[in-house]
Amino acid sequence: MKSQMRSHMMSHIVPLVLIVFALPFLAFGAAKGRVIKAHAISIHGTPKYGPGFQHVDFADPAAPKGGTILLHAVGGFDSLNAMSLKGNPAPGLADTMDTLTQAIADDPETGYCLVCESIEYPSDRTYVIFHLNPKAKFQDGSPILAGDVAFSFDTITKNLPQYKAYYADVLSPVIVDAHTIRFNFKHQNNELPMILGEIPLLAKKFWSTHDITKTTLEVPLGSGPYKIKTFEAGRSITYELVQDYWAKDLPIRRGFNNFSTIRYDIYGDEDVALEAFKGGAYDWRLEMSSKNWQQGYESEGKRKGQMIQELIPDNSPQGYQGFDFNLRRPLFKSKEVREAIALLFDFEWMNKNLFFDAYTRSASYFENSPMAARGLPTGEELRILAKFKAQLPPELFPQPFTLPTNNTDEERQANLRKALKLFEQAGWKSSGGALKNAAGQPFQFEYLMTASPAFERVVLAFQQSLKKAGIQMSVRTVDGAQYINRLRDFDFDMISSRQGESDSPGNEQRDFWGSAAAKQKGSRNFPGIENPVIDEIIEGLVAAKTVPSLTAHVRALDRVLLWNHYSVLNWYLPKDRLAFWNKFGRPKKNAPRMPNFNTWWLDPAKDAALKKDRG
Repeated sequence: MKSQMRSHMMSHIVPLVLIVFALPFLAFGAAKGRVIKAHAISIHGTPKYGPGFQHVDFADPAAPKGGTILLHAVGGFDSLNAMSLKGNPAPGLADTMDTLTQAIADDPETGYCLVCESIEYPSDRTYVIFHLNPKAKFQDGSPILAGDVAFSFDTITKNLPQYKAYYADVLSPVIVDAHTIRFNFKHQNNELPMILGEIPLLAKKFWSTHDITKTTLEVPLGSGPYKIKTFEAGRSITYELVQDYWAKDLPIRRGFNNFSTIRYDIYGDEDVALEAFKGGAYDWRLEMSSKNWQQGYESEGKRKGQMIQELIPDNSPQGYQGFDFNLRRPLFKSKEVREAIALLFDFEWMNKNLFFDAYTRSASYFENSPMAARGLPTGEELRILAKFKAQLPPELFPQPFTLPTNNTDEERQANLRKALKLFEQAGWKSSGGALKNAAGQPFQFEYLMTASPAFERVVLAFQQSLKKAGIQMSVRTVDGAQYINRLRDFDFDMISSRQGESDSPGNEQRDFWGSAAAKQKGSRNFPGIENPVIDEIIEGLVAAKTVPSLTAHVRALDRVLLWNHYSVLNWYLPKDRLAFWNKFGRPKKNAPRMPNFNTWWLDPAKDAALKKDRG
């Protein structure tokens, strides 16, 4: 009855919408160039898979369906609302929500139609039109309509700061008809037509009567391949495959979502979770600790060959991991102070004594990528930076950015002397074994973290290095919920953060480094960077029309970030450490990025053999 009423209302609304639809042309001007209508859209270049493709290369369309995969998460959850900034959402909720388009691991900068049936856009990319698949439906059988897309866009951009920055160049959505929606752009934007397809689709009929800014344990109406079956808040959640999932036979879905049931169990920390894994409590695990990888998996299951450890190459951009200074604190306003602290970070000792020499030191915010700034700026990058020469550190132009090394005691002493000199320039002097300012106040701050015995070793080693310079760094460990809330409120002195990056950085950089995001609670600009040079470079990056121009802008951004020492860069590993119990089948070809259990399946023979061996 509701769907009939919606259709009746649409028949009256469409004529008015069509009038409104014409208005943006008057304000924006006619699009230039030919109009393209396709099954997919790439940021640059053309899609890897043509309109007639049957399945992606790294999925097996003949994969059997059935069985259960047991996974884990750490820290608990108190909400089934993945969109709220409050609370801790349950793991796995992304599998309950579809999007207009979907990127594919071996073609990550292309959006292929999922809920949309086709994408229409002009060659100058000043707007995009999504034509929805009339078969697309929510899990209650109701259709996914243009009104749901518009509602989703309006809701998330109003309530989630990262999306507000991400889609800052989008004008209000225009509903053309029940299955067609158009987005006009404030400016020409090469990336926006693709990333608009990433919008999580919310059911208007559900969320219009629920506050999306609040936590909830009421199961939302979903649109994805899995739905919530059972849960116990903070302890476990189980998803079941939607048997009549409308998109299961689409090319981008064939060979995916092969388990009938996915269950996540929650553990207090990763050490407890690892012991549970070795005992067979769950099936599949990505390992982040080099020590655990080298020493933590010894068990009867491994000796028998039942449990497998596999190191998988990962050629994706690594972004960065680092200790972020909070520049909202007066203590870290000085670039000299930040550089001095970076000099005291002893990566070489940590890598040898804590990490089994597994890692490479990060020297870029766009590590493992052609976008990383190396050597001296040249060509278009140099032209971009030259416009801001008076506002940039003078060292940026004549010398390449390099990180200090601490391979010997002599190097450590030299870096300590250099750090103390920088502190003195910033008004801090060593006195009686402590670093103090002119008022006699000690240099002290707090490092905020969640419970992680593996990472605590790293933080304590850093603490000892700082102590040699007379710096008092206390370490505060809080639970996951408190940690997330404090990050959202920027209530910390220093944290460890990891910022993932794509092959084609774009609009999201505003949320990572932009001045507006520094004041927006819940943004990813944890350091609180407010730098007009960075803002302008980001806008040039977003507007870049070619890969060479984009690369030049990203390298310029990287170089400005590096020379301002907004973070103490850590390390990276261009490989993924995967451990799993030998009960699965998998495609012959691995996904080129991080392993994805959604292309695996339960192998009945292996599963039976494992159960028999376990007794």
